[in-house]
Amino acid sequence: MASILQSTFVSTAAYRPMSYEVCKNIRLKLHQLLDESEIMDLQVLFDAEEGKKMKKTQLLDALVDVACIKYDQNTFNVVYQQMDSDCDGYVTWNEFISYLILGFQEQEIGLEYKTLDDPIPSSPMMMKSNHRHRVNRIAFYPTVKLDRTCNWHDGSIVTCSPDGVVNYWSLDMQIERSAQSVSPLLKVQPTWVTDMAVMPDVSVICTSSTERDLRFYDTSARKFELRIMITSLPDAVTTMYYKFYTDINVSSKLVMGDMGGSVRIISFNSEARGPFKSQPGIPLLHVRYESALKRSIPNMKIKEFPHLHSDYVRQVSYYRALHCVVSCAQCPKALLMTDATEAKEKNYVYKIVAGAWCFAIDEGAHIVATGGPDCLVRIWNPFVPRRATCTFYGHHTGIVQMVFQDNGKRLYSLSKDKCIKVWDVSMQSLLQTYLELPTQLGDTSEITTLYNPESRQWIVGSSMIAVLSLSPNPSSEHTDGNTHISGVSVVLYNKLYKELILIFQKVVTCGLDSFVIVWNPFDGRRLLIIREAHTVLMHGAIKPVEITAATFDPGYQRLLTGAHDGTLKIWSFNSGTCLRNMRTDKWSEIKSVIWVNNRIMATGWNRRITEFTDTGGGCRSRRSL
Repeated sequence: MASILQSTFVSTAAYRPMSYEVCKNIRLKLHQLLDESEIMDLQVLFDAEEGKKMKKTQLLDALVDVACIKYDQNTFNVVYQQMDSDCDGYVTWNEFISYLILGFQEQEIGLEYKTLDDPIPSSPMMMKSNHRHRVNRIAFYPTVKLDRTCNWHDGSIVTCSPDGVVNYWSLDMQIERSAQSVSPLLKVQPTWVTDMAVMPDVSVICTSSTERDLRFYDTSARKFELRIMITSLPDAVTTMYYKFYTDINVSSKLVMGDMGGSVRIISFNSEARGPFKSQPGIPLLHVRYESALKRSIPNMKIKEFPHLHSDYVRQVSYYRALHCVVSCAQCPKALLMTDATEAKEKNYVYKIVAGAWCFAIDEGAHIVATGGPDCLVRIWNPFVPRRATCTFYGHHTGIVQMVFQDNGKRLYSLSKDKCIKVWDVSMQSLLQTYLELPTQLGDTSEITTLYNPESRQWIVGSSMIAVLSLSPNPSSEHTDGNTHISGVSVVLYNKLYKELILIFQKVVTCGLDSFVIVWNPFDGRRLLIIREAHTVLMHGAIKPVEITAATFDPGYQRLLTGAHDGTLKIWSFNSGTCLRNMRTDKWSEIKSVIWVNNRIMATGWNRRITEFTDTGGGCRSRRSL
C-alpha cells in the first residue's frame, strides 16, 4: 500500500524536517514529515513485531529511530488515538498507512470542493425516436465555420435507424426533418443500414449497409442527395468513425470496421469539399471498391488493415496523439491500436480473453477504458498494453457503452440490462449505480449513445431516446454541491484536546442524505466524507437510509449513528471506517442515542429502549416506562 504514496512525496519535499525543533511544530502532520524510504523502514519494524502492531511507546521510539521525528507526549497522544481506529491500544501497519493516506487526501484541494450530488441526480427525459426501428447511431452534426472550428452550441443531432431513416434534431431534442438512405440498385427490397458517420467539414453524411456499400450524401443547403457510392466492399461495414482537423492541409479520415475483422481508412483533402464537390453532368459517381482502392476517385485514398480481429469489429476510433486507429472486437485480441502512419502494419495488442464490446478514450489524460461480455470495466494506460491498470467489478451483464467525463476523472459504463455505473477513476471507486432507465428503451435492443460535453447530457438511443444529465452543474437554489444535498439531522462538535485547537477540533454533521461529513470549523474545509453510511437492499437496488441520530463515545474517539430503518453503526470518524453494525426492531426509526461507559442505548418509535454493550454483539431490551 505504500506505493500509493510514492507520487506524493515530491510535492511534500518542502516539509521535510531539518531538526528536532521542526518536528515539534504540530502544524506539520506525520505524512508531511516522512519520505518513502522511511516508510519502508517503518514497515520492516511493524513486520518484526508480534501481530504486526505497535503500542504507543513502541511507535514513538520507532519514529525517533527511523525518521528523527520526536513528538511531545500530548501531541503524540492525539496522533496515536487518530491512528488507533479499533481503540484497542495498538496500531497495526494498515492503520498506520491509512492514517498517512488520509493526510494526503486532506491536502488535496480538489477533494474539498467535490460535489456531493449523485453523478446522475434525476430520472431521464424520455421521447419518441420517430423511427419505426431502433436507433443504431446518434451523432452530432456541428456547423463548421470558415476557420474550420466548431462547437456544441451550433449544430444538429442526427439519428439513424436500420431502415435508412435519418432524422435531424435540434440541440434541445426537437425533431426538425427527416431523410432516407436508399440504394438506387435495389428495386424490390429496401436496404438495411448498419451505421452512419457525419462528415461536417464537407457537408456529407455517409451510411453503410448490408449490401457492402458506402453512400455519401450531400447535405449542403438542407439537401440529402447521393453524391458518391462505393460498392462491392470485401465485407459489410459494421461501424464508422470520422475525424477532421482545423488545419486544412491535414487529410480528413473516415475509419471503418467490417464483418471480416478488417479496418480501413479513407483519407481525402477536404479543401473545397474535396471529392464531394458537385461536378456538372455527374449527379452520382458510382465506383467499385477495387477501383476506389486504385485512387479512381480524385483526392481520395484508401488504406487497408485486413483481418486484424477474428470477429467483426464493434467499434473504431482514431487516437490523434498517437496517430493510431483503435478497434475492438469479441476476440482475444480485444483492443488493437494500429499505427496509421507506418507503411507496414504495426499493432499494439490489449488482450482480453472474452473480448471487448466497447471502449472509451480520453486523449488529454491518456486513458483507455474497455468493457465487454465478461462484465468487467478495465482501465488501460495506452503505453502499457501488457496489462490493465485497474479493473472495476459490479456489472451483471455485458457492457455496451462507455464515456469519460471531466478529462478522464469519471467513467460512465452502461450494460445490456440498462444499468449505469459511475466510477471515480483516480480513486478507483464506484460512485453510483443507476437503475432508472425505463423498459421503454427495449429489453433486448441494441443501444447507442452520444455525450454532449457542453450540456453534460448523455443521449441514449434504442427503441426510444433517453436524455440523462451527467454530473450537471449544481443549482444555487438546490445546493452549492459542497455540503449535504438533503436536510441536516445532527450536528456534533468534538471538543477533544483544546490545547491543540488549530488541528484536532472538528465538527461532524449527519444528514437525511445518509452522508456523514467531518469539517474543520475554522476554515470550513471538508476533511472526510462517508457516503451512504446506512443502506438497505430494496427490490434488488441499494438505497441510502436517512441518519436520524448520532453521538460520540465518552472518549470522543468514535461516532455512533442511528438510522430510519432501526440500524446503528459505530465509526472511526477520522478514517471513515465502520467498526460495528447493530440493529433494533426492523424499520423502527431511531430518534435518540446515548453512549455512556460500556453501554449504548437507543430509543425510537418502537416505544422501547434498546441497550447494547459497547464491545461485542450482546444486547438486551426492555419496554419503556
